[in-house]
Amino acid sequence: MDLDSSPVFIREKNEELEKLRADQSNLENGNTAFVRFDSQTEAHAFARLISSTSKSRRLIETGVELVPEDVQWSNISMNAYQRKVRTAISWGLTVGLIIIWAIPVAFVGAVSNVDTLCVKAPWLAWVCELPPAALGIIKGVLPPALLAVLFMLLPIFLRLLVRLQGEVRRSQIELKLFSRFWLFQVIHGFLIITFSSGLISALSNLGGTASAVPTMLADRLPNASIFFLTFILVSTFTAAAKAYSRAIPTIMLGVQRILPGGTPRKAFLQRYKMDQFMWATTWPPIALLICISIVYSVIQPVMTLLTLVAFIFLYAAHKYLLYWTADQPDSLETGGLFYIRALRTVFVALYLEGVCLAGLFFLSSDENNKRSTTGLACGAIMVSGVGAPAIHLANSAGRHDCHCSRTADLHRLVPVQEGLPRLRPLLDDCQAQLVQDWL
Repeated sequence: MDLDSSPVFIREKNEELEKLRADQSNLENGNTAFVRFDSQTEAHAFARLISSTSKSRRLIETGVELVPEDVQWSNISMNAYQRKVRTAISWGLTVGLIIIWAIPVAFVGAVSNVDTLCVKAPWLAWVCELPPAALGIIKGVLPPALLAVLFMLLPIFLRLLVRLQGEVRRSQIELKLFSRFWLFQVIHGFLIITFSSGLISALSNLGGTASAVPTMLADRLPNASIFFLTFILVSTFTAAAKAYSRAIPTIMLGVQRILPGGTPRKAFLQRYKMDQFMWATTWPPIALLICISIVYSVIQPVMTLLTLVAFIFLYAAHKYLLYWTADQPDSLETGGLFYIRALRTVFVALYLEGVCLAGLFFLSSDENNKRSTTGLACGAIMVSGVGAPAIHLANSAGRHDCHCSRTADLHRLVPVQEGLPRLRPLLDDCQAQLVQDWL
């Protein structure tokens, strides 16, 4: 029995809480309030309307369906202005990390074309003298392995940056980590690798003509598909093999039998507690594989069939894990918001596919080595086909982010616990706003 589960400790804390509740009016106002309502309708109505009742309350952030394990207790004392400043600092550090992380990722892209690079760089001439098998390992196996290690370390730093900005709920930290991790994945795992691989391939035929860089880059861009094809196969087959073998959990179970927990409860949890998916770090790598498959399906069509087989293995592995070995704790429950964000990454992949096709069309040449009129027309069509849906979806994205219907029942917005006089004006304003919306 540890300190948190001790009856004596719990009784002492309950007595302290009763003393504090008896004199609430003299306590210093905090920046976070937990309110219980008679029904979910009232809770959702309050959460939706509180920020629209007054200009001074626009910075108030609300949430529903909260459990104690979901609270990041170290952040509840921050006010709205502190969170805004911390969010700006957090995003600034994230942008700086994106710039710094581009250096090792670009190196990985250059390694995938090391045979071309060793011709242009005399100090790498020894690489070209290696046996074909060794050169194939350096080009095909080493870059995906290095990229996987880089992306494995990244979420540790990103989660600290998101927690820095003062999010109250752990689930919100994970949701925002999803967005930033996906941003890193699409920038470093796709864009930088694509351009660094294509540029290295184009260097051998550049010949000192700077104006030929765009055309040569377009001609050599499909060469990057070899790296991405290897990356997808290695990632999916490795993930499937790890899921089916359950090697890591089996080893950890053996270690835990030798070194059990300090209490019977911990020993029981170590042995029988089911695994849980950290969706903020599970979804973005899969979304990156989908993005690569969609974009390169038109640049290198053979990738479509191979990625189909790879995703079948990955789907079967995750289905097995979700059915038999994994559970979703209440502290990480978001009501399906991870799925919505993952679905939006598919649209990002379609937009990138349209941009790549438009670029290839614009850079295409006719038999006279001039810009093709047909290519320019097709490029303009692709730009309009990508731009119009993107603008429409951007304008309509915020219209469906509401917590309840406008035809909600007009119950009294009164909390269950009546000892909250400071919340009474907020509740009255929300009730008036709800009546106005209903009318």
